[in-house]
Amino acid sequence: MKYLPFLALLLLSACGGGYYGGSPSRYSGVDADDLLAFQADFAHKSAAARAEECRWLVKRQQQSPQLDWTLRLMIGRPLSESCGDPGRLVRAYESLSARQHLDRRAEGLGDYQAKVLQRLGYGGRRTDAAAERTEKSTAKGNGKDDPKLLREKLEAIRAIERDMDENQPAGKGR
Repeated sequence: MKYLPFLALLLLSACGGGYYGGSPSRYSGVDADDLLAFQADFAHKSAAARAEECRWLVKRQQQSPQLDWTLRLMIGRPLSESCGDPGRLVRAYESLSARQHLDRRAEGLGDYQAKVLQRLGYGGRRTDAAAERTEKSTAKGNGKDDPKLLREKLEAIRAIERDMDENQPAGKGR
């Protein structure tokens, strides 16, 4: 009985304290079922537990960059800022997935998660370009809107209106 705290401490240190038991080699491949299980488990954790999990994953990713870690960080990023920079995660996923073969399900999950991060404005080529345009117009106009940028925005709005009009069912008007 007096050895119980020691055994508990030994067990925790051997497990590494994280979701994966601290053994990166155990997860040498990417499995869609494991990723989905991680996603479900991660969603049910408290904010503090999610942050701790993300810090653990970031540390492992820095020590040994693996697609497995990157995918888990991408899954966790919408729920916890501790999972790292979203743009960097998307770029890491694109780089690592080009070098490592994924099964169809895992690849689909990774592609989907990359799109989620990009759509939410968390990185990717489209949002980087938009941020660059905003920086240029702010630096150039000292708060004034650039006429060329305003024309581009107006054309985009017009294109959206045309698409909405074309997709509207027959018989229904404005």
